[in-house]
Amino acid sequence: MGAATAFLEVAADNLAARRLYSVTGWVEAGTRRRYYGPATDAIVMRLTLRATQEGG
Repeated sequence: MGAATAFLEVAADNLAARRLYSVTGWVEAGTRRRYYGPATDAIVMRLTLRATQEGG
């Protein structure tokens, strides 16, 4: 659909998910304080998508 970048949020204390995203190319892009409640921040992760050409 032409998107160049994807974003997601993952709980800061979810180390398994953060490792999985990291090894698949996602990078940390920021933090959302108290995103999952008063005690849990979210880590914003970014993935640069491959550019594709459609058509001939």
